[in-house]
Amino acid sequence: MKKKFKLLFSMLAVLALAFSLAACSPTTLEDYLNESSNTAQLQEIANQQSTDEIQVSFHADGNKLVFEGRFKIAVDDSIKSALEEVLDGDDVKQTYESIAKEFRNELHINDITVEVVYKDTNGTVLAQREYNPS
Repeated sequence: MKKKFKLLFSMLAVLALAFSLAACSPTTLEDYLNESSNTAQLQEIANQQSTDEIQVSFHADGNKLVFEGRFKIAVDDSIKSALEEVLDGDDVKQTYESIAKEFRNELHINDITVEVVYKDTNGTVLAQREYNPS
């Protein structure tokens, strides 16, 4: 199951590479995504990472880039524990903080953060972390 969680993390690297600088400096990350042509490309990447077990999506909320994995199958407490363990890992933290830093540097917006949320079939949050680099 952890291998499936890593799919979402590998998607982040692809997403980070997919972004290019906007012609003018946006006010927020959300503005940048709305103004750029990258949104469709990024959603296609999210769709490719989705499986029969989990639907992957992303959106921006102000200066927060939110990655969501919503399970299409029933999950138990062991999955919730595994998700929390993965999200608390140093490698995962460094990956998401690196993505936030990259956006901060490229868009010159200093308060960009990345949030990762996993939900069950009913939309109940199983695990959620926000990564805010120092």
